[in-house]
Amino acid sequence: MMPINKFRLDQISEWLLCLPILFIFSIDIIFLGKNIPVSDGIRYWQTASDILNGFKDISILESNLFQNGPLYPLILAFFKGIGFSVKASIFLNAIFLYIGMAFFLKTASLLIGKKSGLWITYILIFIDPFLFYWSAKLYSEPLAILWVCLIIYFLNNYFKTLSLRELLKIALLFCLLALTRVIFAYVLLVLIPVGYFGFLLFKKQIFKSLGKIGIFGLLFCLPYLIFTYSITNKIFFFSGNGAQLLYWTSSPYETDMGEWHTLQINHDHYAARYNNFSGLDSVYLRKVNDIIIKEINKNHYEFAQSLSGKPFLEYDSIVKAKAFENIRNHPASFF
Repeated sequence: MMPINKFRLDQISEWLLCLPILFIFSIDIIFLGKNIPVSDGIRYWQTASDILNGFKDISILESNLFQNGPLYPLILAFFKGIGFSVKASIFLNAIFLYIGMAFFLKTASLLIGKKSGLWITYILIFIDPFLFYWSAKLYSEPLAILWVCLIIYFLNNYFKTLSLRELLKIALLFCLLALTRVIFAYVLLVLIPVGYFGFLLFKKQIFKSLGKIGIFGLLFCLPYLIFTYSITNKIFFFSGNGAQLLYWTSSPYETDMGEWHTLQINHDHYAARYNNFSGLDSVYLRKVNDIIIKEINKNHYEFAQSLSGKPFLEYDSIVKAKAFENIRNHPASFF
């Protein structure tokens, strides 16, 4: 008979082993979450409101719908529609992370054993303190993490069976990820030539599968792309943030390292301004913040002012053109 103080980890469900994750992030939200949207959450919550009223108060182009992926605002719209407050909606983040990490543990257990998988799962949870920062706000990162964990799980299943059904599940999940964080739409796009040329060169099934995931993933995105085309007349239009991201990535100034900033130049949007960071010198962070803001004002203010009052599509085109000009004039800096 097995001693009572000994148990087999393999006999315990991943859902039970990951239950502390649900409690940890729920406590995080209870203490750090606010019942008002802040930062990116302002856009998400406003977009959810616009979706619920059918964009009667603002046109789709002038709303924030195209500033981020559409899926998270749609989910928020559903829960807001049934009466969820901001803080109640933030608790969805704890559920997303709990489900995602349970599936991650399922995958890790198959590959390296449950004990090692459990260690890795909890290390991933605690390795980045900003995960607790995101999760206590209306941010889409926890939802994106859920999709990534599900993709990993079903990829493992697919390479065991090479089932078309499993591949379509992965492609659909990749589509949902792209509609949550639109940068992944370009990952899907890249998978197609990587898969095609990889298979030609190496004759490996994995490359063929990657190419198929890219193709089917984009096909699943097609209804959204048809919708954005009907509004913008632009092909392959996922988000209105692409031009701004390219602009900041291409910025030739030494202060800019490729990170995104708002083009509302006088708006101090840095977390260092209004947060205390455990283990970091907040005063020092604020001094660094002041220097960066001063440099951004000096380097980008004139261009930002020239964009004032421009309609959304014209604004997008001007910013994109400026980004390409920066790349042509400063290719080494961009590289």
